[in-house]
Amino acid sequence: MAAPATFESFSAELSRLTGIFEKNLTHYKKAGYDEASLRQEFLNPLFSALGWDVENKAGHIPQKREVEVESRTQIGGRAKRADYLFRTDGRDRFVCEAKKPAVALDAKEAFQPERRD
Repeated sequence: MAAPATFESFSAELSRLTGIFEKNLTHYKKAGYDEASLRQEFLNPLFSALGWDVENKAGHIPQKREVEVESRTQIGGRAKRADYLFRTDGRDRFVCEAKKPAVALDAKEAFQPERRD
């Protein structure tokens, strides 16, 4: 992981992000607020606050990055793109799929990261 995160620094960033989100929830739930904006404004800062090198400050090639954004991966035997692929010790550990706040989550959305082959 990039920089060691402390509980205090993470807690402060989480409070900042949730405060902004709650204050502007009506705007974020509109169809025009897209996933890319959500990732840039909220998810990237959240993962960075947890100590992940989202911005690739270490300068690794995509296959060696701690966090690979828009990673090509096999899901259910088909080539897909995962929004985030997280690695530790050079091994793929988990994926994270982002959905804009206007999307109601159901089993279909859960299936995408669950079926990582």
